[in-house]
Amino acid sequence: QLRVRGIPRMTRIAIRNAVHAFQNGNPPEYFDTKEEWLYYKQFKTIDFSYRVIPELPEKYRPHQNGIDQAPLPDYREINKMPEWARKEEERLKEKKI
Repeated sequence: QLRVRGIPRMTRIAIRNAVHAFQNGNPPEYFDTKEEWLYYKQFKTIDFSYRVIPELPEKYRPHQNGIDQAPLPDYREINKMPEWARKEEERLKEKKI
């Protein structure tokens, strides 16, 4: 009846596997632990903990390394009109005249 309701095939299979595991005496909290463990094991943390993010160094913020402020962008360079735009402006001016 799950197929009729439009539940995807892999989801139905996962539900069925979990139900069979429960019927075989594996409670749901123990069922997926092997795959979960293998997922966390691939990150190679020292103690195989569930921390996916590696340990941050002690001084990881810019101001701790002596960088006080992000450099200001060069607005003159950014706001320069590109060559193609300048030509287009001239072309449109000639068109109006």
